[in-house]
Amino acid sequence: IEKARTQHISLVAVHNSNHIGRLGDYPQMAAQQNMVGIVMVNAGGAGQSVAPFGGTSRRLATNPISIAVPTSGEFPLILDMATSVVAEGKVRVKRNRKQKTPDGWLIGSDGRPANDPEALYSNPPGAAIMPLGGLLAGHKGFGLAFMIEILTGILTKAGYSNEKATRVSNGTVIIVIDVATFLPVEEFKRQVQDLVRYIKTCPRMPGVEDILVAGEPEFKEEKKRLKEGIFVEDETWSQIKKLAQEFGVKTLTRG
Repeated sequence: IEKARTQHISLVAVHNSNHIGRLGDYPQMAAQQNMVGIVMVNAGGAGQSVAPFGGTSRRLATNPISIAVPTSGEFPLILDMATSVVAEGKVRVKRNRKQKTPDGWLIGSDGRPANDPEALYSNPPGAAIMPLGGLLAGHKGFGLAFMIEILTGILTKAGYSNEKATRVSNGTVIIVIDVATFLPVEEFKRQVQDLVRYIKTCPRMPGVEDILVAGEPEFKEEKKRLKEGIFVEDETWSQIKKLAQEFGVKTLTRG
């Protein structure tokens, strides 16, 4: 952010790091400073869980990307998405809840659709996550994931997907753009908010209550969880307690 403030735009490449957490937190910092933030990561080459378009085995990570822009509304616009049809963590949640995955999430090693989340974690893996776009348009999600792998894995020297990769880490590319370099910040925000208005006034399909823009579902969910708390299913809570005991963390209580 400070580099962008003096140089108008900055790009930082990070390697030799661990998991950096929720991706959207970082570009949000830029948006709060009236800048545009873009962050993308891979998994260092070893965290493979996604099949390429047309493939049946794991070759890439979910390679997420996040973009945040400032607005004059209640919240900044924050796109935070995997380039796979679903984030790996959501498959893990289904596994913990002993639920089947919806059609279109997983492709089996036999080339047929799969619905058992355990297959993603078996050894050898019996399934892979589909690229964003699935069977119909997965070439688009795969193409985006592939380019992110090059930028975050090779350009950063963090490591890229291959047979010999063993370390799971986050190769990270961070780009920050100072809005004021291009136009007055308030004018930028006004136009962004007008775009939001125009999009949200689009006629809706039957059964759709509202058209949500990037960051809006998370903003609403945060307000709800701050009021009602965060639900954690039994299996996930059991795993948390086990880790707490393993590392000598004080016994946790569940509200």
